[in-house]
Amino acid sequence: MKVNEIIDGDYAIIDVRAPGEYQRGSIPGAVNIPLFDDEERALIGTLYKKEGTGEAKKRGIEVVSQKLADIYRKIGDVERKGKEIVVFCARGGMRSGSLVQLLSSLGHRVHQLEGGYKQYRRYVLESLDDLIGSKRVVVIHGNTGSGKTELLKMLQGRGFPSVDLEDMANSRGSIFGTVGLGASRYQKAFEALLFDRLRGVEKDYIIVESESPRLGRVYLPNKLVEGMKAGVHILVECSLEKRVRRIVDEYAGLRGDDVLEEIRDSIIRLKGELGKRKTDTLLALLDLNDYDQIVRILLEEHYDPKYDYSEKRYDFSLKLRSDNLEECAKNIVEFLEG
Repeated sequence: MKVNEIIDGDYAIIDVRAPGEYQRGSIPGAVNIPLFDDEERALIGTLYKKEGTGEAKKRGIEVVSQKLADIYRKIGDVERKGKEIVVFCARGGMRSGSLVQLLSSLGHRVHQLEGGYKQYRRYVLESLDDLIGSKRVVVIHGNTGSGKTELLKMLQGRGFPSVDLEDMANSRGSIFGTVGLGASRYQKAFEALLFDRLRGVEKDYIIVESESPRLGRVYLPNKLVEGMKAGVHILVECSLEKRVRRIVDEYAGLRGDDVLEEIRDSIIRLKGELGKRKTDTLLALLDLNDYDQIVRILLEEHYDPKYDYSEKRYDFSLKLRSDNLEECAKNIVEFLEG
C-alpha cells in the first residue's frame, strides 16, 4: 500500500520499529509495537555488518519468537478498533514484511506500507513546502504572557485554522521552554505533525503565533519562516500584571521537585546575560517560592527587551488588548471574517 493511500484512508497504523526510531519520528497516530528494542536492533545490525544476512536473520527470529505472543496480543488490541491494519518498518523490508505475512496467513486483513517510514518521510518533505506555500500566514504577536497560545486554541475551537507550533515542538520556545513538558520533539516528528495539520486545513490561510526560526530543538521550515515574515500581522498587548498572573498560573500546576530543578537550571543558564547578582536574586526568590517576583523580573529584564527589539520590523494590520481574551478573540474573528 502506498503512502498517499494510507494518509487519505482510515487505517490502524502499526510501527514495528524500535522505540528509539519511533520517538525520533513516526506517522501521527501510529501505535508502536516494536519487534526489537533499541539494544536488540543495534545487536542485529552489528551481526548483519560483521557476519552477514544469515546470522542477522537467525538472531532476529530468536528474539522475536520469545515475544511473539505478546506482539500478537497487542496487535489484536489495535485490531479490535474495527479498522484494517497497516504495518510499516524503516524501509518496508523484513520487519514489517515478515509480520504482514504471518498475520495474513492467520486470516487478518493487514497491509504493508511500501517503502516504509523512509518513503513516508520523503512524501512529507516533498509535500510540506507546497502545503505551506498555498496558505497565507496570519501571525499573532505579543509579549510573553499576552495570551497568544490561548488565543490560538480559542480560535481553533471556533473553527479557525490555528496551527500551534509550540505544541507540535513540545516547547514554549524560550530558555524555560520545556519546563514541565519533558524533552522537545525531534525534527522528523515535528514535521510530520505539521504536515498532518496543514493537510487538514481547508481555508486559504493559517494562524500561527510569532516564533523564531528555531523552536526548542526543531527548526521551522524555511517556507514557513518566509510566509510568517510576509504574512498578515496582529499585535496583542497586555498589562504587566495580567501577564505575570497568567504565567504564574500556567506553571502553578507543574510544581514539584523535578520542575523546580528545571527552573533553577534555566535561571543559572541566564547568568551570562543577567549577571551573577541578578541570577542570585532570582535563585533566592525561587527558594522563597516568590514566583510572581521571579516572573516580573524575567519579563522586564529578559523577555520584553528581546521582544521589543525583534518586533519593530513589522507593520501591524490590527492592534488589540488581550487582558480580556474572550473579547480579543472576538475582535480577531471579526477581522478575519471582514
